[in-house]
Amino acid sequence: MRVTLPRAITLSAVLILPVACGTSDERPSAEVKSTVSPASTSPAAAKAELTKVNFASRVLAALKAKSTFRVETFLLDKGSWDDDVKVTTTVRMKGAVTDLAVVDGANQLVRIGDSVYVQDAELTGGTKGPWAKVNPKSKTAGARAVAESAAIQLSRALAYQMVAATAYATGFKPGGQFTIDRVDSLEYLFTIDLNKAVAANALRGFLDRSDLKRTSTSLSVSIAVDDNDLPRRIEFVLADKDGNATSFRAMLSRFGQRVTIAAPPAGKLAKVR
Repeated sequence: MRVTLPRAITLSAVLILPVACGTSDERPSAEVKSTVSPASTSPAAAKAELTKVNFASRVLAALKAKSTFRVETFLLDKGSWDDDVKVTTTVRMKGAVTDLAVVDGANQLVRIGDSVYVQDAELTGGTKGPWAKVNPKSKTAGARAVAESAAIQLSRALAYQMVAATAYATGFKPGGQFTIDRVDSLEYLFTIDLNKAVAANALRGFLDRSDLKRTSTSLSVSIAVDDNDLPRRIEFVLADKDGNATSFRAMLSRFGQRVTIAAPPAGKLAKVR
């Protein structure tokens, strides 16, 4: 699945979702790091040290131990935050399987295992059957449109996978101490080799090999982690070779809370032609 940067910014942001994922009215400011305030002291400074070698494994292990969490991702395409897009994702990890429930504007997506469903009345023909199951093997125009819509929604929802990509960092250093959602967190700064991360499928669904033909292959990423190795904020700017740039800010919260992620009922599935 591909991230198409210009199209990834064109959809609107209105929230509806039949799962427990919550919403937030907080909006980021024009500066990438202005939503948090420096903390004078932090217990995070005394914890076992995170390094370039162990960062990805420890933070991913902390997320898997919690099993569920929420990600609010803001995207900005050259302009003020008044033009931003907000994507809210509920994540449930069960062993090697990660299920998702995504709110992306007026559209929704559910991924259960390898099955993906999208809710888009424009694509599926109205309210009688507002959901469609993605069939990547279908050759019909409608099925291709549904698959494309799903790929865009997934690419926005999966920005948090940048945690796994830190295993392919060429640069690493601690940053500042911050308070995020009243939790003390320590920032880490990475330079990631996207060629290696994509080759290892660390960013599957967010970036693929074809995207690397258009984007810079070296990416600077900021990740703020709390004292329990849980990521609280992920920030980076993805630029293409035409001079376009998209800023991503993913805020993670609600770790370990009970959630419901389920496929839409059969009666709500439309036939896509």
